[in-house]
Amino acid sequence: MNHVTEVVLFRLADGVSEADFLPRAQATFELLADYDGYIDRELSVSEDGLWVDVVTWQDMATALHAAEQIMSSEIGQAFGACIDPNSIQMQHVTPKLNGKS
Repeated sequence: MNHVTEVVLFRLADGVSEADFLPRAQATFELLADYDGYIDRELSVSEDGLWVDVVTWQDMATALHAAEQIMSSEIGQAFGACIDPNSIQMQHVTPKLNGKS
């Protein structure tokens, strides 16, 4: 298990609905799929509107490079415009155990 998991918690910006957000989020899924080192992603939301974005990367260097590139793209900027910047919490973690091993 050498991969890195990126975990981002956030809330949508005021006035942004889930219906507005999801197409922009979907576009980022398509963008990420083209990155070398991308493994998987899941985007979830709690009943109280806390979003959890979990992306699995080959390694930390790939994760950091992709984050930089994505947010400089139009697709990434449209996605980011939907998010309350004060709500963002981001961590990169290294898995130690999982149910797949």
